[in-house]
Amino acid sequence: MGRTSRTGLPTGTRARSGKIQINFKWNGKREWFTLALTDTPANFSKAAKIREDFVNKAKYGILKIEDIEAVTVKPFKKADAAQESLPASHGPTFAQYAQEYLYNLSDHKHGTKKKYLSILERLWMPLFADMPINTISSQMLRSAVNGREWSSAKTRNDALIPLRGAFELANDDEIIDKNPCDRLKNQKTQETEPDPFNEIERERILNWLREKYLADYPTVYWYFVVAFWTGCRPSEIIALTWQDVDFLNKQIHINKGRVNGVQQETTKTNKARFVDLNDFAFEAFQQLRLLTYLKYEHVFICDETGEEFTTQKSLSEKFVAALKANGIRYRPAYNTRHTYATVCLMNGLNPVYVASQLGHSLVMLMKRYAKWINSDKNKEEIAKISNSAKIVPKKKGIKLCV
Repeated sequence: MGRTSRTGLPTGTRARSGKIQINFKWNGKREWFTLALTDTPANFSKAAKIREDFVNKAKYGILKIEDIEAVTVKPFKKADAAQESLPASHGPTFAQYAQEYLYNLSDHKHGTKKKYLSILERLWMPLFADMPINTISSQMLRSAVNGREWSSAKTRNDALIPLRGAFELANDDEIIDKNPCDRLKNQKTQETEPDPFNEIERERILNWLREKYLADYPTVYWYFVVAFWTGCRPSEIIALTWQDVDFLNKQIHINKGRVNGVQQETTKTNKARFVDLNDFAFEAFQQLRLLTYLKYEHVFICDETGEEFTTQKSLSEKFVAALKANGIRYRPAYNTRHTYATVCLMNGLNPVYVASQLGHSLVMLMKRYAKWINSDKNKEEIAKISNSAKIVPKKKGIKLCV
């Protein structure tokens, strides 16, 4: 029955306005035909068989208008079918496939969709929007990519993702024979190393926040206690509800996030986890219970507005103020997560356990935080070399006689 496209539908099929359309080339002209079938899974299988039959008949020149009219919504005139093939400039445009690519991101997070929409609108739509997608060549794309100054290899690589996606859909629909982006290779990137706060910096930050906000805006202080002592992502912390807090077992259930004001019912990695609360974090939730437990569904409520936090912006601004006030080098508030991870590893906690608490795989944890595992023991080992040089006996000097 043919290939399956990236959309999960049979190749050359798509849903439009509750109906199924099929796409194939006939008389030198490629078009979409709307079938008299509703877009159900069973009907997509039927549509794929119809398309396969039409493709084979068209290949040998025996496909008739009557065959098409028998299964489509609108009849086709013989004059229309017999006309010469349309030039490539009349095919579907890049804009159409860019839009379809965005439609097909149903399984992606809201933040990801927003990111790819921005990339398409800023970078690729101004160049290619009205161009038939089958007229855009690899050379044109290469010139467009190489003609820009990219802030980093990662930025360039990210920009290619939705571009490739739009052309891949056109390839699935057999509008183009191959994806012209295939020749655009990703550049190698160097992953940014975690940059945690040290113990002294952490205590100075928390002390300043306590003195500044605990009396009038206590949620601010307790938020950062939780951030420093659980290692949870900011998006996970502001999404916490009281239903997620287990005081009996001293755990929180991380099962959702909130990004750009949108509640997401999954975490960043699409895996829920239970995070154990140490004494510092447990005290924070006990204090927060006095503030919001009886009034609100969410744990963290803005003291100034009485509403849930939709983003971490206001909290991050207060964090930056704490850094400036204490003369601490700038790092984003997200690095509280790195701080907790490194504290756990430097204190000898089992890496498997630490990975489960952070929502990482063990491989990812080892890759990101390897230098902090057994760091004290490593220093002891390297010190042995230094000490060995100190105990080498000195050779007696040879005295010359005159």
